[in-house]
Amino acid sequence: MDLTERQRWMLTGTLVALVAGIVVRTLLAHQWSKVTERSPPRDVVSPDTGWIEALAWTALTSLAGGLASMLARRLAAGLWRLGSGTDPRRA
Repeated sequence: MDLTERQRWMLTGTLVALVAGIVVRTLLAHQWSKVTERSPPRDVVSPDTGWIEALAWTALTSLAGGLASMLARRLAAGLWRLGSGTDPRRA
């Protein structure tokens, strides 16, 4: 299977963002456990999860995940430019 440059970039950007999200979520869960001495909520819509806890966990994971994804994609795009000499947005 021969991928176009655009397809390679889309795959690269998606994989980089996915890995960054997994790493950040793992680090957040570890820090959450250290700070709260409880595991992060598994199900924020569960009646066993309080509103404050659900809101805090959702806000933290959304903000951190979004930032990690953006930073990872920018880094990947910079490395793409260095390696290929082309702008991945134009691929």
